[in-house]
Amino acid sequence: MIIPYPLQDISSIEAGLAKAAAKMEDQYFWAKISAFVPLAGYVSLGASNVLESQVNLAACQLDGIGIFRRLSGGEAVFLSPQCVVFSQILVSGQVPRAADFFAYNLDSIKYELSETGIKGITRSGISDLAIANRKFLGCAIYRKVGFVLFQAVINVAEKAALIGRYLQHPPREPDYRAARSHTSFITSLQEQGFKGAPEEVANLLMRIKPYTTD
Repeated sequence: MIIPYPLQDISSIEAGLAKAAAKMEDQYFWAKISAFVPLAGYVSLGASNVLESQVNLAACQLDGIGIFRRLSGGEAVFLSPQCVVFSQILVSGQVPRAADFFAYNLDSIKYELSETGIKGITRSGISDLAIANRKFLGCAIYRKVGFVLFQAVINVAEKAALIGRYLQHPPREPDYRAARSHTSFITSLQEQGFKGAPEEVANLLMRIKPYTTD
């Protein structure tokens, strides 16, 4: 039922984990940013999610939607070729605090999207970006000694109804969701007036520079 991790940043994640396992000296620093459009539709489970409480299994099986488990936490998400996945990996003897890494990446994404003319982007909950109180980006972090991974899914043009077809209402939710269904809670950049393709968003986010303590 659960497939191996299928996303295009797998080689970067594996390289970062290998470098961290080598226990480099404290001053060592390696960073990798990826922004890409998924090749197919998938459900991504958080590290500790219970499959049956997060996913509409019958719909996934009927439509051939793969389900995989990521390293990071958070609730299950649906990603597709109408989305963009952004990840940043840092390997160092002094990795940033989770709160600082969340803030840096979310602020950087918000800035790049705002440069295209998208207005009203706010940081909502712990780790979402929203417009008019509706979510279009969710993210999560995975940390271990010498290694930190930030991953975000940006909904460029996917329909909230399709997301709701594959995901159950999450067992945990931010206060601002207020028990809303996927169709009431989730928006897309396209719905908010963005005219570009997901590939354009991916190229835009590749301009973000790696986090630094300098």
